[in-house]
Amino acid sequence: MSAVETLEKLAIDVNATWEDLTEKQRQEIEMLKASAKVMNLFMTVTDPDSPEEEPVDAPDKES
Repeated sequence: MSAVETLEKLAIDVNATWEDLTEKQRQEIEMLKASAKVMNLFMTVTDPDSPEEEPVDAPDKES
C-alpha cells in the first residue's frame, strides 16, 4: 500500500490512528511529507485573473 493509499484509508476510517500504522507506513508518509515540503518551495501559485502590479524600475544612477 502506498503512502497516499494509507492516508486515504486514515481519512475514510475515523477510528484509525497513527498508532495503527506499521513502521513502514509511517516512514512512507514521512517521506511523502518531506517531498511535499521540497515541492512547495519550487511552486508559486498565482491567480491568472488577479491584476499584476507593474514592476517599479530603479532610478538610473549617475556615475
